Amino acid sequence: MLFELVDDARIASVTTLSRDPGLSPFHRRAAGLPVNHGAAEELLAVAPDLVLSGSGGTRLAERLLGALGVPVLSFDHADSLEAYAANLRRLAAALGVTPRAERLLAALAAKLARLAPPPGPAPRAVVYQPNGYVPGAQTLMHDLVSRAGYADLATELGLGFGGFVALESLVAAHPEVLIVSVRDTRAPSLAEQLLDHPALRASTAAARRVEVAENLWTCAGAFSADAVATLEQARP
Repeated sequence: MLFELVDDARIASVTTLSRDPGLSPFHRRAAGLPVNHGAAEELLAVAPDLVLSGSGGTRLAERLLGALGVPVLSFDHADSLEAYAANLRRLAAALGVTPRAERLLAALAAKLARLAPPPGPAPRAVVYQPNGYVPGAQTLMHDLVSRAGYADLATELGLGFGGFVALESLVAAHPEVLIVSVRDTRAPSLAEQLLDHPALRASTAAARRVEVAENLWTCAGAFSADAVATLEQARP
């Protein structure tokens, strides 16, 4: 959100994860900025006027910063684009750039309106991730899959925030569309091998396999509309 709302001159430091192209659509900008690992010492060294933290951030660092008089603004993870909009507006107000946030959100709404799915039955789809993890119905991925006109199998499977689904159970559910996240990795991992299991390939031979760039929907942003577009264009 900080990358979306302000120029680099206003950014004192960003998390080191923002340089990972598999996670961050702003990795090129992050490459030219100082990075931190969430330690209070690192943050104090850059003398920020405000520190932004996720709800899963380093609590000790937040307490230390607060004790030293450094304001900390913490945000819950956005599990929908509505939650993202609320977070963006809150941050924009703190930074004094509310008009910028409203322009971003208006552009996002316009793009999503153009991607509205046609009437008719929604194809049954499942997001299947490394180690057999399926994001649940209370996640950002579910929100984006639904906006693209799919019926998310996570609801049928009774998954709230998500859970691990055995390959046999997935095959038995007969999804029409298999959705996977892709990222630029330099080496294969055992966790990802399940996505290419022969049984999975055979079970979805008549279905459609859709690949979404992981950095478009790991976290919410105006760029999440591109994930919806990818899904919408691949819908049977």
